[in-house]
Amino acid sequence: MVQTLYGIIALALAMMLALNLMRTITGTQRKMVLNEVATQVTSISVDMMEHLSTKAFDDKTDESGLDLATTTFPIVTTATALTPPSGFGSVAERPLPALPCPHPDFYSVHCDDIDDFDGMTMTRTIDGIPYAAEITVRYVNETDPNQVSSTQTFAKEVVVEITSPYLRIGSTPISATFSRVFTYHRRTS
Repeated sequence: MVQTLYGIIALALAMMLALNLMRTITGTQRKMVLNEVATQVTSISVDMMEHLSTKAFDDKTDESGLDLATTTFPIVTTATALTPPSGFGSVAERPLPALPCPHPDFYSVHCDDIDDFDGMTMTRTIDGIPYAAEITVRYVNETDPNQVSSTQTFAKEVVVEITSPYLRIGSTPISATFSRVFTYHRRTS
């Protein structure tokens, strides 16, 4: 009878140790997945911001196709000549291209300036992990980029919010938000 009791206690201790070991392994694996997802989220954001940095500041400041020898610079001298915030994410600012922005393809050539991307949602899957990125573009105060402006300025903030079903702390889903301020460098010659 005593041996049976010792056997049950030993079995219970072994089960508790095994359960504790499995909890530790599972916690470590969850942290590894979160670290991988965080790395991929950062990579997606950097890729998006780098792509946006290749675009014109505004449709009115797009220098592609201009004859640089005959064009008067700067093209835009006052901020009021820029696209108003109500025109962000639409094609109302220019003649309709074959595929209007926001187009499902983030890398579409039809999105030719930064504010075309306002309101765009991009999805991407990396190593079987789905991500959704939502883009917001807004004017900000040139001297204080933390202050949003309701009128045109020579500074636009791009905010990218990325979510994923695997981006969570415990059971709480979280999102990663990245922002960058783009300014119009007024070319003088």
